Amino acid sequence: MQSQRVVWGRRSAFNVQKVLWLLDELALAYQHRDAGGEFGGLDEPAFLALNPHGRVPVLQDGAVVVWESHAILRYLAAQYGDADLWGPSPAQRSLADRWMDWSQTTLQPAFMALFAAFYRTPAEHHDARRIAEAVAECERHFELLAGWRPLYPGGRDRRHRLAPLF
Repeated sequence: MQSQRVVWGRRSAFNVQKVLWLLDELALAYQHRDAGGEFGGLDEPAFLALNPHGRVPVLQDGAVVVWESHAILRYLAAQYGDADLWGPSPAQRSLADRWMDWSQTTLQPAFMALFAAFYRTPAEHHDARRIAEAVAECERHFELLAGWRPLYPGGRDRRHRLAPLF
């Protein structure tokens, strides 16, 4: 019997989207339960039993519960992925690991600074210098990504499969 998979979180949340993408990429059946944001529920005892931090996403895979988006991605790739997605050696797996972590600690904060300065700030309060600096930082990061060509076993470029992970 196949284990029951449940993903907790809002579909509009970036970190939840990463998990949903990988589940679909791996063709794994799952149930989605809205939680957080306008759906609430993160402070409920039943949810806190899944994730004591009260954050989404959370994956229930049978008896296994995993929280934090990148931990979930690593778990799914290791448990259900093929060698192209989750390499057989630590060196190969580190290709995905380092870019996933870089994206969360470097790219995402830079992008969110731009998002906040431009999209979340009313136009009459825009700071042109702050926006230009945020754009320049994001451009540096995207130029680095554009030049990266990960090769996996068999010499195939698998960037198209990994891109949503970071």
